[in-house]
Amino acid sequence: EHLKTEEMYKDFEYSEDLPDNSELKLLQQQLADKEREKSKIEKMLRELENEISEKEKALQDQLDALGDLEKRLEDETRLREELEAELDAKDRELDRLNEVEQRRREAEAEVDDLRQTVQDKANEVKDLRNRLAMMRANSGPEVVRKKEREREREREEIARESDR
Repeated sequence: EHLKTEEMYKDFEYSEDLPDNSELKLLQQQLADKEREKSKIEKMLRELENEISEKEKALQDQLDALGDLEKRLEDETRLREELEAELDAKDRELDRLNEVEQRRREAEAEVDDLRQTVQDKANEVKDLRNRLAMMRANSGPEVVRKKEREREREREEIARESDR
């Protein structure tokens, strides 16, 4: 429309019959309206460009924040994996310590069994010593003399009976 209006002016410039004053005022009014409309459209375009720019900046900020979150997620994931590996190592160490504890208990039970066996053997030795002491006591010189006297009496009694 604006171009059409400009061409109309050009046409009038070269034309022999110039429009009257009212037509010129009407054309000037139309041109002014078109200029105002053009100005409004340009203003709306600038506002839209600003809005687009702001939205692009906000989108870039969100993309940056997303990038930061992704990096943080990667860090958290790596940390979690490291902690899981450490936990696995601790679990293996705990298993090893439990095995050592189990072997210690088994060794203690074996030691207790050996102590009981030693005690039993010590009691057997004590019993044998007591029996030996009794046997020695029963076969000592006094016992031998006593037994010899008993045998002598028995012989004497047998001899008396035979004499009768």
